[in-house]
Amino acid sequence: MTQLDQAVAMIDRHLDAARDEMSRLEQARSHLTGGTGPARPSRHAQALQLIHARPGITAAELSRELPGKTYGYTLVKRLRTAGDIEPCDRGWRVAS
Repeated sequence: MTQLDQAVAMIDRHLDAARDEMSRLEQARSHLTGGTGPARPSRHAQALQLIHARPGITAAELSRELPGKTYGYTLVKRLRTAGDIEPCDRGWRVAS
């Protein structure tokens, strides 16, 4: 194996390791944000936007309004536990 071949092989190993690390980081980010990549906002962020726009929205309405399969009651519980929302009339509003 020539020096050139060795250098190319070393670079290929480093690129493979970098791709593996990038994949792990993307998966971790996706897990934290609830999305599949940078362009998709998390359910948490989507819910907060909707609650901010419509104070008093219920968990059932939240489920219907958010795209995809969403469990409004579970989402509301997580948002309330995090201190992001508070009760308002029969629904929820962004915490002040």
